[in-house]
Amino acid sequence: MLHRGHRAGQRHRARRLPRRLILVAVAGLGLSLLAALASVSAASTGDGGLARSAGVAASRDVGAGTKLTIQVWHGGVFGYVESPKPGKCAQGRSVGVLMRQGKRAKLIGTATARRRHDRYQWSIQTKSSGELFATMSSRPGCRGAKSGSIAPRASSNGVPNCPSNEAVCYFPNMHGDMVEFAICPGFGRASGACSGSAEGGVPPWSPNNKALFGWQGSATGSRSVWYYAKYSVDDEHTAVAAALLGSVPSSSSANFTITDASDPHGPADTKDTHWYTPDVAGAAPGTQGGPLYLDFENGSWGFDIYIRGFLYKK
Repeated sequence: MLHRGHRAGQRHRARRLPRRLILVAVAGLGLSLLAALASVSAASTGDGGLARSAGVAASRDVGAGTKLTIQVWHGGVFGYVESPKPGKCAQGRSVGVLMRQGKRAKLIGTATARRRHDRYQWSIQTKSSGELFATMSSRPGCRGAKSGSIAPRASSNGVPNCPSNEAVCYFPNMHGDMVEFAICPGFGRASGACSGSAEGGVPPWSPNNKALFGWQGSATGSRSVWYYAKYSVDDEHTAVAAALLGSVPSSSSANFTITDASDPHGPADTKDTHWYTPDVAGAAPGTQGGPLYLDFENGSWGFDIYIRGFLYKK
């Protein structure tokens, strides 16, 4: 038989138990809020643990599927916004570029991501020599993102020759002398191709005595363009040693946009690497960030081509 005092103690503990649970829940919520605030503070004052690279820097916003990158071109910096919902979360996104100043960062420019060669590219012109990174605020249904940091802008003199696994490489001037037994067509023709030899440039694109340059026009006047450097497999067969694939907007244009450059028969460390040209708005052909420069010179029998510029690693 229980005494009244004992039953009263049980009722008193029963009434106190919910209060303890409430206090524990409130304390847990407070710790979560403090952790979130600390994370935001770290992201606004420093790298937030993001990786750095001398060429390309990128960060993926966890859970959002949004990626923001930053790279160097001769007039400033550029990058891409990538998302599984590009029409909603990449097109038209506003990107801010900041320069680190100790533990703080200074906004040096903004840009808007726009579709360019099937990717959503942004770019700004700047002569800032400090450490740079890019940020992007959230919008309804799309998370924000922050790129990694890139080192101060380097001059073109420090860029290695292609092929290279660096973020960008230099393609020195290559001369192709295209002469066959039959008369080669001029670039004004809607389509054509001619083989010959190449000199200058860099191996394995050149020198080569089995080079091929060709194109296929479209109704808009643009041309799909290809250059192949080949080698003999045996007495009857050849294979591709290196290639430049892309397009020009017209037969009179020097803008050779590269969609895929490769050297499957090149050095072991780059034979699986592929390159492209970003064609940053405002970048001239043959300059860092621009398309390759193509000079096509019609001849009385064959034609000559001259190609130079910079390639970016995919």
